Amino acid sequence: MRIAMIDPANLTPFYTYALCDSLAKNNCKVSFYSTEYDNDLSLKSPDSFEFFDHYFKKLRNIQRNGNKTLRKLCRGLSYYFDHRSAANKIIENKTDVVHIQWAMLPLLDIKFILKLKNSGIAVILTVHDADPLFPMGSLKNITSLYQLVDAIVVHNQTAAADILRIYPSINANNIHIIPHGPLQAQDIPTGKTQDDARSALGIPVNADVICFFGEIKHYKGLDYLVDACLKLKSSRPDLFLLIAGKPGDESDIPDLSPLIQKNIQYRADFGFVANDDVWKYYLAADIIALPYRQISQSGVLFSALAHERYVICSNVGALPEILDEVGGGCTFPKGEVSLLAEMIDQKLEDKTSLFSDAKRAKNNMDKLYNWPSIAEKTIQLYRSLAIKTQTPVATRN
Repeated sequence: MRIAMIDPANLTPFYTYALCDSLAKNNCKVSFYSTEYDNDLSLKSPDSFEFFDHYFKKLRNIQRNGNKTLRKLCRGLSYYFDHRSAANKIIENKTDVVHIQWAMLPLLDIKFILKLKNSGIAVILTVHDADPLFPMGSLKNITSLYQLVDAIVVHNQTAAADILRIYPSINANNIHIIPHGPLQAQDIPTGKTQDDARSALGIPVNADVICFFGEIKHYKGLDYLVDACLKLKSSRPDLFLLIAGKPGDESDIPDLSPLIQKNIQYRADFGFVANDDVWKYYLAADIIALPYRQISQSGVLFSALAHERYVICSNVGALPEILDEVGGGCTFPKGEVSLLAEMIDQKLEDKTSLFSDAKRAKNNMDKLYNWPSIAEKTIQLYRSLAIKTQTPVATRN
């Protein structure tokens, strides 16, 4: 089968590269249309599939160096023209299925999809966040987009229910659940231990380390974790807060000065963590904290479990559903800082149990969320759609 994968802004390269690689290893000819990953230009896609640096290429210098308004305008124009040329190339290559990972501008995405469907190509859209975390346009336009595609992929039951709740006119039969897979655990250097990771990051070997990893945005609740750590100083004198991630905006960084005032040790690496360094942050931790205000699912959760690290997270989105399936973590009511602090304190009492729970969860996840099985389920969906009628879709104005 000929598959075209689409992620114009390359928002989730680790996920998409893993999916494309697994599909290619199952005898699919995969072409990934995207752009350079600005956060790490050294990150390269696997050789098992074709990567087309297709989107935003002609305006890259303006995107990086122009003012914010100009960059936004350029991206919108580039999105339109790059979509159009991608559609032409996809049709010319006699592609069977187009799988869109992220639809950023529904009005333009609808035109793109219509052109593909009028050429008899089935179109699938993965909805990573049922309730969008960035502006996508009106509810009406998003609904029209979701109604147009041949299938919607979500990663869990919670997301499927949320789609039907938010967009009640969507046909439930067009929603397909295909799990998210683990990310980045393959990057752990052979033989590296927690002591190695802590030494590399300058963290005391005997510390109680709580790690917040990933892009820092207000909805991810880092401020909740800071407040929880402030409550733990008396019971956990060796507490160490490890923060690693690129802020979406300066305003997303909470005030860390109270940590200094209470002599709580911390390290805050406010920037993108290079792929080769990711393992250090997970392995250095005793607990990975995800105190999110809002989320559908989390790649950090899967990465933490893949690195055999215990997770404490808010009871939002599908996080409780995933932990119920595989174990290796617990949840607290969103925003309940005192309960978060109590859970951290309780779990740190027995680190042996903490790590054994995480190890069992890793084994469970390897069985339930492995990439070969994800690829098989995805290909089954592709095959069911590739035989769709060749009847053109009516053009919309």
